[in-house]
Amino acid sequence: MIIDNFEKIISLMKFEKDTEFYFIQIISRKKDNPWTKASWVVMKEYSIFSIEDLMKKTIEITEICNTYNARAYIRLSRRDTKDIAIDMIWLLAKALQDRSFNHIRKLYSTAVWRSKWLDKLWIIDIDWECSIPSALSLEAFLNTLRPVWWKVIEHIPTPNWLHIITKPFDLKEFNSEGLDIDVHKNNPTILYSNT
Repeated sequence: MIIDNFEKIISLMKFEKDTEFYFIQIISRKKDNPWTKASWVVMKEYSIFSIEDLMKKTIEITEICNTYNARAYIRLSRRDTKDIAIDMIWLLAKALQDRSFNHIRKLYSTAVWRSKWLDKLWIIDIDWECSIPSALSLEAFLNTLRPVWWKVIEHIPTPNWLHIITKPFDLKEFNSEGLDIDVHKNNPTILYSNT
């Protein structure tokens, strides 16, 4: 099944400074490729500094995913290269102090993952097929949570069903309802998949 969210993702992107970017990783997962040894492997990473930048890489991203049965994921919270650079210096100094050199090549991705987000967007991960009225009921419930405003930004189809992209809300109040739904604060969503 092909999941192509390029248009939806492009509609969510914004750039305010030339140092801001979105981070994409193409990941091969054991779930999709049972013959692989690791549970997942990062095949390629991209830092996207403009919509044009993403559009230029669209064909390459889809070809890699199609060829290797992989998925492209994007972090919808922008990052800033200045924050990444500062964190990379700290991570490198820590690696030198600990004499731990095996993961040096992963410093950039680690710094991106750890860095401050410029947009606070959360992902509600729905991995079961509920009816559309149930999804709408969930959205109505979200809008009653503190702070009270419209929270749902977008619906992103996934191979397992849906990511609802939201603004932050009172997680304690959400969890008090006993819903068996995961809320991710710093996770990527699917950009493209043909698994």
